[in-house]
Amino acid sequence: MVDPSETQTSSTSDTFDGLDVTLQATLPECATDMFEIDIDITTDGVAPQINLALVVDTSGSTAGNSGSDVDGDGFNDTFLQAEQIAARAFFQNLLDAGYPPSDVTVTLVEYNSGAALVGEFDLTQQAAFDAAVNGLNAGGLTNFEAGLDDVIDAWDARNADANPDNDVDADTTNSVIFLSDGRRNVGDNASDERDELLNDFGARITAIGVGSGSSLSDLQVIDNTGGAERVLDAADLIDVINAPPPLPELDYVEIVVNSDGQPGAEQTIRINRTDVELIETPLGFRIENLVVDGYDFNRLVELEVEVRAVFNNGDDVLVLGGIELLQKICFVTGTRILTPKGLIAVEELSIGDRVVTRDNGVQRITWIGHSRVSADMMERDPTLRPIRFRANALGPQKPARDVFVSRQHKVLVRDWRAEMICGSEEGVLVPAAALVNDQQVTVDYDRTEGFAYYHIACEGHEVVYADGLECESFLPTARNIAGMSHAARTEFLKMFPHLETDVDDVTSARMTMTMKMGRALA
Repeated sequence: MVDPSETQTSSTSDTFDGLDVTLQATLPECATDMFEIDIDITTDGVAPQINLALVVDTSGSTAGNSGSDVDGDGFNDTFLQAEQIAARAFFQNLLDAGYPPSDVTVTLVEYNSGAALVGEFDLTQQAAFDAAVNGLNAGGLTNFEAGLDDVIDAWDARNADANPDNDVDADTTNSVIFLSDGRRNVGDNASDERDELLNDFGARITAIGVGSGSSLSDLQVIDNTGGAERVLDAADLIDVINAPPPLPELDYVEIVVNSDGQPGAEQTIRINRTDVELIETPLGFRIENLVVDGYDFNRLVELEVEVRAVFNNGDDVLVLGGIELLQKICFVTGTRILTPKGLIAVEELSIGDRVVTRDNGVQRITWIGHSRVSADMMERDPTLRPIRFRANALGPQKPARDVFVSRQHKVLVRDWRAEMICGSEEGVLVPAAALVNDQQVTVDYDRTEGFAYYHIACEGHEVVYADGLECESFLPTARNIAGMSHAARTEFLKMFPHLETDVDDVTSARMTMTMKMGRALA
């Protein structure tokens, strides 16, 4: 089992209507009968660290009436109040988009005759950010140069400190949102600062004119996203400040999952442009923590994921394919495996030890793997919790005491249900999670501390005895081998060198059922 905190990120790019667009998807390395996916549609992808600078005009003219009652208190707000409301909405929008709080830093700068760094905030500091925004006051002239200079100084200071995680450079996603309600009347046109932000930081600068008095000609010099925009209504400012960068017209996003490895066996989830799951941010469009489930879970075949972004009434499609998720089977620490010497805890077994199998007598263990699951990991991803088979759940002494296995670990069911539904007198292998009935077979929600999952392999795929419960040993499919760490995979292939080129050499010990089919036996 791969640590679920380890993720895989894939991306692809193209140009439509002269606009660059990048489709990026982040998924876990492993899946059970469900997984979560994050999707970003941007101009150039989203780096792990995101730096956003919000540059707010606090010149004297921002005390003027904006002509809009943005906060709904019955009175029109000033331009500064409109900027403050928009700034708070901007921060909330980042939270709603689900970006990891520590990965996003918002640099707040105010400018008038001069400029000042108000503060730098990650997404855990919303209250402090709101307080800083609310404390802004109007007064002075309008100096574009000073506002951008302070952004440069703040980012340079982060590069100079001792923490490389704070660095702002071409390897991070950097964006500046520059607000002005009037015309520049002190300082130069800030073209040097614009170039420095682009050349040193790769920053996108979005310039927004607030009110009819704003000068787009001055702001065009600063903006490097395709043109500054003027907003006359303060309510529109909230929409514009959170709007994505210039992108083709997005119609919808599709996630396609193929769990059977055959054409036509896909499940497709569509997120339309107007659906709440699709969030607009200053970086682009984002879908965060979307749960994908309902597919036939089958560990014996590939689980393939494809993401499609469809633009311009279906004329342009960006396809991100070839994403594969790993699936594993495991016993929990303390599970006792039947050996010629009696029951031995799985964590005490070693390569070369012998175990009793249902079909082929005594067989030697050729490989053992294990991985840790912490309490935090279970909290983040409940599918990591084991499935509990209470004593006698599948018949007398099956198991003899409570046994805990991973959700996808297959258990041998060989009673009237298997014969009636599958026509198999020898039984069928069924994913543990499919047998959950909230009585004898349950999800282990009582577990509060971390534990280890163990998997054991023999020369062939075997049915072994775990405290009397008949369970499968590790089956080395291409996917399971690929899902191992480099060290574990190297060790495993030393034991099974022929599997490096021929993973079809090992066949399943029994007929197997998918998660959906297996629920009929619960």
